[in-house]
Parts: sequence; C-alpha cells; structure tokens
Amino acid sequence: MEVVIGAAGWFAQFAFDKFVDSKLDEWAAQSCLADEVKIMRDYLHTSQAMLDALGDRSIGNDRFPPLLVELKSASYDADDLIDELDYYRLKEMVEGAGGEMRTVQSISFLRLATNRTGKFVSSQFSRAVRFVDRLLLHNTSEPNPEAFPSGKSFDKDAVSARIKTVSDRLKKAMKSVDTVVQLQRFVASTERPTKTVNARETSSLLTEPKVFGRDKERETAVELLLSQYGKETKYKNFSVLPIVGIGGVGKTTLAQAIYNDRRIVNAFEVRAWACASDTLNTLDVRKLTIDITVSIDDEGSFNLAILNNLDKLQTKLQEKLRGKKFLIVLDDVWVSSRWELLIAPLLSGMAGSRIVVTTRDQNIAKKLGTMPDVKLRGLENNFFWDFFIQNAFAGARVEDNPSLVPIGQEIVAKLHGIPLAAKTVGRLLNKKLDEEHWLSIQNSNLWNLRQAPDDIMPVLMLSYQNLSVYVQRCFSYCSVFPKDHLFTKEELIYTWMAHGFIETRMVDQTPELAAQECLNELLSGSFFQPAGGCYLMHDLLHDLAISVCKDECHVMNNDFSTGIPVSTRHLCVPCSIQTREKCRSYSLVGFESQQSPAVHSEQSSHNNPLEMDKLRTLIFTNFSVFGWGTNGFENIYLKCASFTNVRVLTSPYTKKQEQLFGINTLIHLRYLDLSYSSFDQLPESICGLYHLQVLNIHRCQNLLHLPKGIVNLTKLRHLIADAGRHYLGRIPGVGKMTCLQELDAFYVQKESEFKIHELKELNELGGSLRICNLENIENGEDAHEARLKNKKHLSELWLSWDDHSYDAPSSLSLAILEGLSPPPYLKRLDIIGYKGTFYPAWLVDNLSLSCLTSLLLRDWSGWDTLPPLGQLPHLKKLHMISLLSIKRVGRDFYGTGHETSFPRLKELLFATMQEWQEWDGIERKRLFPRLKILTVRDCPKLKKMPVFFPPQENSNNSLFPLLTRLVIQRCPGLTQPPPLPHSSNLTTITLHDIGSISEMKLKNSNLYLHGSPQGFLQFRHLKNITSFTLHICANPMSLRYNGGLGVHENDMYHSLSSLGVLEINNSSITIELLSATLSKCFSLKTLSISSCPNISMLDLSPLKSLEKLSIQDCHLLGSLSGWQIQMNLKQLTVLRSPGFGPAWNKLIEEGKRWHTGSASLLEELYMSCTSFLTSPICKKLTSLNQLTIGDIYNAVGQITALTNEQEKALVHLTSLKTLVFRNCPNLQSLPVYLYKMSNLKELHVIMCHGVSSLPDKGLPSSLELLVIDRNSELDNKCQGTERYKIAHVKDLKYS
Repeated sequence: MEVVIGAAGWFAQFAFDKFVDSKLDEWAAQSCLADEVKIMRDYLHTSQAMLDALGDRSIGNDRFPPLLVELKSASYDADDLIDELDYYRLKEMVEGAGGEMRTVQSISFLRLATNRTGKFVSSQFSRAVRFVDRLLLHNTSEPNPEAFPSGKSFDKDAVSARIKTVSDRLKKAMKSVDTVVQLQRFVASTERPTKTVNARETSSLLTEPKVFGRDKERETAVELLLSQYGKETKYKNFSVLPIVGIGGVGKTTLAQAIYNDRRIVNAFEVRAWACASDTLNTLDVRKLTIDITVSIDDEGSFNLAILNNLDKLQTKLQEKLRGKKFLIVLDDVWVSSRWELLIAPLLSGMAGSRIVVTTRDQNIAKKLGTMPDVKLRGLENNFFWDFFIQNAFAGARVEDNPSLVPIGQEIVAKLHGIPLAAKTVGRLLNKKLDEEHWLSIQNSNLWNLRQAPDDIMPVLMLSYQNLSVYVQRCFSYCSVFPKDHLFTKEELIYTWMAHGFIETRMVDQTPELAAQECLNELLSGSFFQPAGGCYLMHDLLHDLAISVCKDECHVMNNDFSTGIPVSTRHLCVPCSIQTREKCRSYSLVGFESQQSPAVHSEQSSHNNPLEMDKLRTLIFTNFSVFGWGTNGFENIYLKCASFTNVRVLTSPYTKKQEQLFGINTLIHLRYLDLSYSSFDQLPESICGLYHLQVLNIHRCQNLLHLPKGIVNLTKLRHLIADAGRHYLGRIPGVGKMTCLQELDAFYVQKESEFKIHELKELNELGGSLRICNLENIENGEDAHEARLKNKKHLSELWLSWDDHSYDAPSSLSLAILEGLSPPPYLKRLDIIGYKGTFYPAWLVDNLSLSCLTSLLLRDWSGWDTLPPLGQLPHLKKLHMISLLSIKRVGRDFYGTGHETSFPRLKELLFATMQEWQEWDGIERKRLFPRLKILTVRDCPKLKKMPVFFPPQENSNNSLFPLLTRLVIQRCPGLTQPPPLPHSSNLTTITLHDIGSISEMKLKNSNLYLHGSPQGFLQFRHLKNITSFTLHICANPMSLRYNGGLGVHENDMYHSLSSLGVLEINNSSITIELLSATLSKCFSLKTLSISSCPNISMLDLSPLKSLEKLSIQDCHLLGSLSGWQIQMNLKQLTVLRSPGFGPAWNKLIEEGKRWHTGSASLLEELYMSCTSFLTSPICKKLTSLNQLTIGDIYNAVGQITALTNEQEKALVHLTSLKTLVFRNCPNLQSLPVYLYKMSNLKELHVIMCHGVSSLPDKGLPSSLELLVIDRNSELDNKCQGTERYKIAHVKDLKYS
C-alpha cells in the first residue's frame, strides 16, 4: 500500500508547488480569485503533510486504499485546475487582457461550464457539448484545423466554482483518511512495535551446488585479486574490487565462488566475510566491524557482540589484521557514507590485501573501487537453461517430461538470464510437473506469484525502494512504454519534465540537468542498460514498474475484449488493426470513409467507464496512428477533444496537418512529438499551446518553415529538428521565447523583429549559438543589447559577418565585436569575417574567456599582428585561417607577463595566410608545452619558422616538447624545414612542397622521403622506424648531417637498427653511403633498390634476416657479396639489371665453398629475362611456388621465346604452383613442355599480345586457373578452336 500513498503524495506536491510561482499568485489576485486560491493552498498543504507522514507506513485496512485513490484523484484535478489557471495567465500575456472573446462555436468554451471532476454543472451545457461534438465531426469531409479557436477563454465564475469543488473534495478525502489513520494509531498503540529492515543475510559458504556460466567472470576476478594491480591506489596496502549487477543476477554466488577458490585461499593469510545489507543511509560500521572480526576468529565473539565502544572494536580488528595479507568480502553494499571510518582498522594489513565489494549501484562501485569492476549480466542461454532445469526439475528427469520442455523454454525467454528469477519460478514449477500447472505459471505475471522475501521480485523491490522518491516516479512512469522499447535520453528527460516529475535541488539547476541526474541514478542502479546510444529496460524491471504504478500506466493490447483500466492516466497504443478499432471505440481517433463524406459512427462500443479526459499521456508507437489509413479509410485524425488534459502526445508520421484537428484544445500539452511527418506546414492553432515545452519535428523533411505565431509559445524549451534547418532563426520576434534552451542560429536583419536585441532575454540558451549577418548591426550599442554575457549556459558561440562586400569602418566592426562580449563559461568561439584593425579587449581577458578551449579566427582582413592569445589559460585548440593581413607571428602572439605561453594548447593550425612571412620571437619563453598537433598549410610567402627543440637541462626554454604530429604543406617559400624530428615524441610528419622536399611522410614507424633532405633529418630521434623509403634524392650525402646541432653522423646508422624495410628509389646514393647504411640494418627483412646509377656493387653480408630483395634499373650493378642471404631469402625481384644474374651465380659458387648442398628457400621469383633458367640458381629452387617472367610496368621486348634448354629447366621446377608471363609483347609462344608441369595450379598470360594460341600439347592436367587478356587473340582461341585445351581448367579469368 506504500506505493499508492507515495503516488498520491507526488501529485499533491505538484499542485502545491505551482502556487510558489509568484506570477500565478499575482494573476490570481488580479482575477479576484485570491481567497479561493488561498483555501485550496491550505488544503493542499495539509494533505501533503498527511501523505508525507503516511509515506513509510504499511496500511492493512482493505477500506483504506479507495480513500487514498480518491485523494489522489482530487490531487490530479487540482493539478489540472492550477495548470489551466496558468494557461489563462499565459494566454492573457500573449493575446492581451482586452482580447476579443471567442464565439460559442468553440467546444472549449462550452466545456468551461464542465465540472472537471467529471460532472456537468447543468444538463443543458452537457447536451450543448455533445451537439457541437457531432456538428464538428460531421460538418465536413475534411476537418478544418482552424475550426477550434486558440484554446480556452477565461470564465471567472466557472473557474471559481471548480476551485471550490476540488477544495471540497480534498477536504472530504483528507477527513476520511485522517479517520482511518487515527484508528490505525490506536490499534498500533496496543501492539508491539516492529521495525522494517532489509533482513537479508549472506555467508561465505556456497549456497548453490554448482555455479553455472560464471567461469569467465571468476577467472577475471581471481586474476585481478592475485595481480599487482592497484599498487598505487589511494589505499596504501589494499585495493577494492567491485562486482556490480542487478539484483538477483548472482553477485553473491560469484563472490562465494571467488572466496572459496583454492588459489585465493592459498594467497591470503586472513579471509573474512560480512554482509552489509540494509536500506539505511549509512554503513553500519559497528555491525560490520563485529562481523569482520568474528569471521576472522570467533574467539571472544560473545564479548564483542555486547561491546558498544566502537574504538575498542576497531582496535581489536586492527590488531588481528596487523601485518597480514587479507581478503575481505563486503556483500550487498548499498551506501558509501562512513566508508573511511569502516576501513580505518584495515590500513594495518600487509600490502597486496584486497576487499571485494558486491553492489547493485554503479556509483558505489566507482566511489569505492580502485580496480576495474566485474560487471555481471544475465547468464548465457545454454547455462541459464541448465540452471533452470536444475530448479524446475529437481528430483525428476527432463526426459520423463518432454511436454514441459517447450513450455519451460518459453518461460526462460521471459527471465532474461537472471538466476534468481529462474530459481523463483523453478521452485514454483517444481511443485507440480504437469502441463496445466506450468501453463498457468507461464501466463502469469511474476508479481502475481506468491514469493518468499528472498525471491526475485522482493529483491528487485528493495532496489526500487532505495531510490529517492522523485527517481521512483520517473522509473515507474516508464511502464507506459511497451517491453523492449528503446528509450532515448531526450525522450526520458523531456517526458519526465512534461509531467513535473523532476525536482531541481539547486538555484541555478535546470530541469534538464536534474533529469539527467535522475537518469544517471537509474543507470547506476541497472534499471536501464545502455543499448547502442539508447537505453533498454529489463523485462523484470518493466514488470516492477508496472506493479508500482497500480494501473495508472497501460499499454493497449490487441485483445478487443480487454478494456482499459478506469484508473489509467498514461496510455500507450502500439499500432495494429485491433488497437485501431479500440482507439476508435474509445473516441481517441476519428475515421473518414473514402466512399462517403459522412463519418462512421463514433459512438463508443465500450461500457468501460474510463474517461479519456483524465489521460495525461497518449503515445502511439511503432510507426503511427496515421499508418492505419488503409482498408477503406483515407483520413484518420485525432479526436483531441476527448483527451484535453494530456501532457504528453506522441504521434509521429502524420501525413497532413488536418489530421491534428482540434489540437489547440490540448491546453495542458507540454511534449508533442510529430517526428517523421510528411506535412509541409504546421497548423497555426499549435501556436496557442502556451504550456508546450518540447516540440519534436525531427525528420519532417517537407516542413520548410514554422508559423510566425510560434513565438507565442513562451514556455517552449526545446525544438527538436534536423541540423541545419534553422527554423527559429528566421522567425520574427523570437525574443519572446525566453525559455528556449537551444537556438542553433539567429540571422540578424535590419527589420525590428530581427534585430540583435531579440536575443536580449534569451538567457536560458545553452549548447551552440550561431549569430550570422553581423553586418546588419548598426552600432555597438545595439550589439550590446544582445546581452551575450548573461547567457551562462552557452558552450559554443559562432559570430560571423557574411556579406563579403561589407565595407563599414573598421571602428564599427570593433564596436560590434566589443559589444558581443561572450559569457564567461564559453568553451568554443568562432569569429568569421571580422574586418576591424584591433581586437576587442575581452578576447585576451583571462576573466572573460577563462574557460575557452577552442578558438577559430577565419577570413579576417584588418589585423596585421595577432593578439596575445598565448595567455588564454585553458585554450586547447586554435585554428587561424585566411587572416589576410598577418605578416609576422612573434612575441605579441605569445603574450607577456607569463612564464609559459599557451599552457594547455594541444592543436594549432595556420592555413591560407597569404601574406605571412615570419614566425619568430620564441626566445626566453616556454612555449606550447602541451601541443600535440601542428599544421601549417597554404602559406606561400612563409620563409622562416622557429627551430623546434625539446626541454634542455637547467633551462625552462622548450618548444613543442610533446608534439606528436606535424603537417607543413604547400609553403614553397620555406626553403628548409626545421630539424626533424626534434624529439622521439614526434611520430607523424607530413611535408609537401617544402623547398627541396617534394614529400616526406613519417607515420606508424614508416618513413618516406621524396627529394633532398638537406640535412634536416634528426636520425637520433628515428630509432624505432621499421620502414624507410628514399625516393629521388638528388643529394643523398645530406643524410649524413643533422642541422648543425652537433650530433655525430653515426646517429643515422644507430637509428636504423630496428629497420625492417628499406627502399631507395631514383637516388644518386653512393656505394660508400649505401654500404655504411646497410651495415647497421641488422633487422632488415625487405630491401628495394631501383634507379640508382652509382651502385656497381652491393654488400649484403650484414643482412642476415633479409627475406625480400628487389633490384630494378641498376644497370651498373655487377658485384654482390654476402652469400649467406640465400639461406633466408624468400622473394627475389630482378628487373632491368643485366649484371645481377652473373653476380648472383658467383655468389652461389662462393656459398658452395662454405655451405655445400644447401637448398634455397626462395618461394617467389620475378625476373625480366629468361637466362636465369639455365643458371645454377635454378637447381637450388626446390621451394619455389611462383615464377613471374616479364615486368609489371615496362614492356620486356627481348623475350621472344624460351629456348629448348630453358623449357626443360622450367619443367624441373617441380614445386612451382603459379607461372606468370607479364608484359612481354614480343613473346610468340608459350613453352611447349607446359603440359609436363604436373604441380602447376595457375597460369597467367597478361599483356603478351604475340601469344596467339596455347601449346600444341595443351596445358597440365593439374591446372585450375587460367588468366588472360580479354578480347585478345588468345582469348578468341580459348573461346573457339582451342576450347578443348582448357576443358579441364576449373576457372577462366581476365586480367
């Protein structure tokens, strides 16, 4: 019964809180309703106090619940009435008190005479309302969205009568409740008082005969407990390992398994177990200290139990643990307060001790844990099924009850892997192993099953009761959504706000932030699970939410015989044909036939007494109520007059605005979701929903603009729309919407309602704000009227002049920018198109921009020097683009009066600085100590950059000491980059068009250099490169030098010790330098040398790990040394280097003298000549898998055919699997003996246009793949006369 009391209390609190609003109080007094309001205020105050006092009691009287329901209902009506009064206030504020009275045609006006408790003041008005209902519904084949006027008109007498009625109901309900309470107190005084506590107790002994499916988690936990992890935690001698998960998931069982693990028993001298279960606000330090002490040693436990002196208790525990390595399990921890006091005696233990904490709360795990937590989810399906069988079939064999298995599997699917749920249900199923009993359990809600205190639902209820009251109501409201619904953060926060569930606890706290805290608490307690950017609620927790809502939330089902509970206030309608008919029968929607303009009968077919005007939430899910517009119904529209008290309405995929017929009657509406709708304009009547806080028009792609009257929605906080639409930025008079939390863009115009002063009162704006067309501001005073400094919630600001022809005096630009001083907590600032010659004072004021982390300056044409941005204390990202007048960057940029400049900057970009020539002025300054990324591009006149250097000993000077990425592109005036890399931190470098360097790239330990380095490479900082490519190096000797910093040239060679890949292309490198380089490449596995005209000899002897060798276009190469490389070489490429073959033969002969009879490990061979086939090397190729004859890029004209000797040698390559002839245009025929190559799998003949046919004796029978040129003569033969020769080939492909 506590839940019902709590719920009633919430709504009474809401109604009462609204009286705190002084604006409404003032309006009530002006409307001559002050006395009536005061009476209701007193009654609400009294009822609230009464409900608060009853909140923690359990009422056993069966007649008590109806009384609370009545009090709750009266509270709802009071809330509706207060809300309606505030609507009149807002309406008067927008339309004016002397506005023209609306006509009696309005159904809203007729309903003014309606008693909101459900009765009509007069039967005449009742009949009139029904008549107008019928008139409006049958009047036209296409409803007119403007048929309803803008909301209600104020009738003081009618409202006064309703206030009196509600006050009388509250008074009567309170009196009835008070009578029962007094009786309960009298009965309680004659009985022995009891205290409700969480009586759960646990021990270290395993309660399950077998632990299912937790081997991975147990191993993770044991490894962490036995590891050295956490040595440097805040506790000098122990670490804390949290185990986190929802109630019933098996945290205690896992902790027991860990506690009794043999490895743990052997590793810890002392072990202790204590159960912390309680629902108090603090840890029971005395009880836990006793439990830990007794668990260690029960000697003297009876004396301990009677000790009331905490100091003596903790001193005794301290002595027991002194110098010992301990493991203590604290099971079921709910709170963290007094934690430091609890662990005080544990600090005497040996280093390496551990504490295991099990908790449901992720926040507890974060506060207490010092090790990565172990998160428990539901068991995997196979383990969960085994555990379920153990409980459901205990004492019986599954094989003897095959008919129960499919029923059990259906039940298991509903339990989602929670072991305690399986144990609870299994115990009930085991009582009777027959289908009827099992089916009854399957069709029951778990909450309706009788359960013991330690079963699943009572366990989950403890988690719910441990939540704060306002979080409880947010959680229980979620039961209005169907199971497995994916919640978005915005959906949760905004609907909670719409119903007033959120309590702000601090003066400046917004409801959104308070709601986020609520969501965080639910996430921490595992009430929600993250799911791909959304949130999912476990089915069991959804059942819990349903149980505590007590039929207030209802999800409509497809069973037409099942009605909607009378108490329903929040309704969800999953769309289907069945629910369509239900909605029609309850007058939630109207239908219009295609065949006739006459509307089908809207008379309710239900006798259910549910009054739809009590609904506060109406949600259409899946796709839309308007997706029902089929099967003879072309038009479907909402019957808004049936649910006028709704606060939340979700109706996506609306096709046209007429389907929102009468939406202006929903004067209490706060959240309206019309996302994914296809209408091209909103009905103007929406502009009369003065309470609206959230309007969702996301993905309404046909909607190009909003009605101008939208600015009348002064309570609107969020307009959810597609990025870039800028709906509100182009609406006149947007300054009226003072509650707006976001305004993505505002376009300044010269017309009055578009001037910059419209921003003056929008002080709730947060997130990002873009202010465009600043050229339309006439003077600095107008700019100051925007009051940007007061918008404390803004995090990003964009200020832009957008008219490139704007030619106002620079003093005006400065005055405008000075007047737009941003708020102090701004994180990002972009200023575009500024033409002033000076910068505003606030730009370099530490106090004005003390929180700024990102600054973009773009398209500035007036400045010739940069402001002292180096003194901005928290700036992390600085981009300067197209600052057209800047010629020099120097001391002014860094600032004065500070030892360190740009103390937190991590990313710096200069781009398109057309006049920039010098970057200097770094003396006696500690610059950019945290910079990670530096980019300079498209600065054609830049000639001077600072020399990078790391921190020096006994000096505070440094420049870019932590730089990891450097990009300099298209700066042709910069003849020489600074010595790079200046430290081992710089691991990524991109240079392009810098002096003699065409391109240089250093990334992922790979170095590519195109051009002459001219001595700037700092090889001493390249010790970890694994790949080095040198391409077109006109002066390779410059590699020896290091920029004149006094480093020995051998630094280059030492840096090559870890090199795995070396490529030298188009270089005039000398034999001396190449030999010296290779002599240090001890780890080299791949060597490629091409187009190096000075290389006549190559010493490969140091390359004992070489696996791939490529020699191309080295025409003078005629001498090789290092016969040992043939032992490991797996790939050899020799193209257009005629002297290599003879030199290689000599190398083999030399190897024979030292290592006779060795076979080559070569697997791939690429050659541009065929003479090698008759060389000694061929006899060694016992491992060759692939042979390529020809070239990839250049035609090899000298090959016309293989000689008879070469063909025979080819056949002897018995290990060959792939043979390739490539780019041999003069090759006339393929080898005759191909058919003898019995192991050949693939044959490629590519760009060999002289080959017109296959060999006469065909191809080997082993061939599986043939690759040829499409439409070549060979292709024509293969498709025609020689098709029989490839009949056995499995696959024919074209190159």
